[in-house]
Amino acid sequence: MLDSILRRVTTLSQVSVWIGGALLIFAALMTTVNVVLRKVFNWSFGSADEIIGYIFAISTAPAMSYALLQRAHVRIDALYTVLPPRVRTVLDILAVLMLASFLGLITKRAFAVWWGRLSKLISIDNAAGGAASLWVTRFYLCDACHCAHDRAYCSGYFPARLGAHR
Repeated sequence: MLDSILRRVTTLSQVSVWIGGALLIFAALMTTVNVVLRKVFNWSFGSADEIIGYIFAISTAPAMSYALLQRAHVRIDALYTVLPPRVRTVLDILAVLMLASFLGLITKRAFAVWWGRLSKLISIDNAAGGAASLWVTRFYLCDACHCAHDRAYCSGYFPARLGAHR
């Protein structure tokens, strides 16, 4: 059962990374078009920099969970490979707990920003200038951070990885 959960989470993570990669390509194209328009026609997209920033943030969350599941984070493998399996297991658990704590902090801060912005949007008219249309990206930023946090705590991750060193 835990293996099937891990497979599903891994598949979801891979799909999310592909979507995040497509978003990054879109952000690069949008930046290029914006720069060309600014240089040639002295005109640029409104709030393109803010939207691109949100795209980068949204695409980072699935990349973190993918790196966690693929064990692709930077570490010192020269020392790690010569350690006994139990020590590697303890280090793996410590690394996952530290990452989950960091993602929890990011999620908490992102939610505070999102809630503050949403409260302002509810209390003012839609005549706010472009801020009203950006609540959707703020919602997805908070949701993406929350999903990465949940994936770090995936119940199928720990048992499957703990047995990997035996």
